[in-house]
Amino acid sequence: MAAAIENQCRLLDKEFYPVADSVLESAILLCVDPDVDPDLQLQSLLVFRIRNEFESLAYFERKLVFQAFVDAARKLEHAASIPGNISELVRLIQFKDQKILDYINTFESRLLENYPPIREMADCFRHLFEVEKKKLYELISRIANFTASTMPILHASPQNKPGYDNGN
Repeated sequence: MAAAIENQCRLLDKEFYPVADSVLESAILLCVDPDVDPDLQLQSLLVFRIRNEFESLAYFERKLVFQAFVDAARKLEHAASIPGNISELVRLIQFKDQKILDYINTFESRLLENYPPIREMADCFRHLFEVEKKKLYELISRIANFTASTMPILHASPQNKPGYDNGN
């Protein structure tokens, strides 16, 4: 189990996070272009917030969380108990994941449709949180005192949120 968790953490750190950094940079460059749609320019603050949240999340995970997950899995392999703070770490990073997704979900569909860098950024983060981070959470749930069904559910699109009105 420790090897699987370590592999997923490495995949996030070395494969997915650099892609997320790249699409964020493209979205920022588009938003600050003086020749672009003024509505998109207004979204530059939102893109900067996404970047700040993501940089904070990635730093925290790289410096503390990923190693804590691997260490907990290794302890469990040797019949030791795992630290109780693992579920708190999961809750904290899921909170940050959700905050980024909430920012992504505020983009108007028109902007997502008409500006590929914005769409690519949104798609990248949705994939990151719906697929890749979910894999990590499922691995962690196997070693910690909680199950995937009791972890908070990330809402990648507003249609999945309670009370969302899609205009129908």
